[in-house]
Amino acid sequence: MEEIMFNKYRPVILGVFATMAAIVTGCGGGGGNGSSKVYNQVDRLARPAVNEVFATVANNQHQINDQDRVIIGHGSPKGWGSFVNNFHYKQFDLLLEIAYMYGNDVLNQTHHSGEDRTGIANSFSSVLDHYEPGKNNNNTMIAATRDTRAGYVTNVDTRWVEDGSFIRGKNLSLSYNFPTSMVQNLKLNRLRMYVSVQNFFLKTKFSGNDPEVTTYSQAFAQGQTFFDYPKPTVYMLGVNVGL
Repeated sequence: MEEIMFNKYRPVILGVFATMAAIVTGCGGGGGNGSSKVYNQVDRLARPAVNEVFATVANNQHQINDQDRVIIGHGSPKGWGSFVNNFHYKQFDLLLEIAYMYGNDVLNQTHHSGEDRTGIANSFSSVLDHYEPGKNNNNTMIAATRDTRAGYVTNVDTRWVEDGSFIRGKNLSLSYNFPTSMVQNLKLNRLRMYVSVQNFFLKTKFSGNDPEVTTYSQAFAQGQTFFDYPKPTVYMLGVNVGL
């Protein structure tokens, strides 16, 4: 199966991971040989034209074809885990959990609609740096400001691929256990008050909302995000009572 082959690749170029269905139906067509390869956009053509997608071409003919399709990434992390510590001091308890993941790439599909066309919806501020003759920005990733009638460029390329490594403050909880004498006077077995916060910080190079969210539910579509909501920061204050 194509998906199994994907996990066996050791790509030299950073890149992507996608099901064949996502490539064929959602990303502008599949390769002529059925391979799960996508366009590799890492360089520029010498003389860019309006609305032209800049890409490295294998045949030096300034056209994109199946020869330019390569494996450009891996959606599975090299490692992940968490550090959990419990601290106790007199009547106080402190719980700290830090989660991490590294070595995985994320296909940030928000670049598709956020940078491809203007005038139909909000765009990323990066479109302001579009290519203009005499502007001395030949290395910009934005070819031109495209009118809504131009249609979307849907080829997946390395512009969409980002490092998905992160460190997340997953859980922090501080609690106070009331003294036994006070609890017994209240005819209770246990009384505890606590305050906690989940997802209280995120350190990552990923430019999207959250590198840990996935838009699609397919087993081999991990690491693909399209305007997903990030994991929320949740604050809680509560009391535990034992009768």
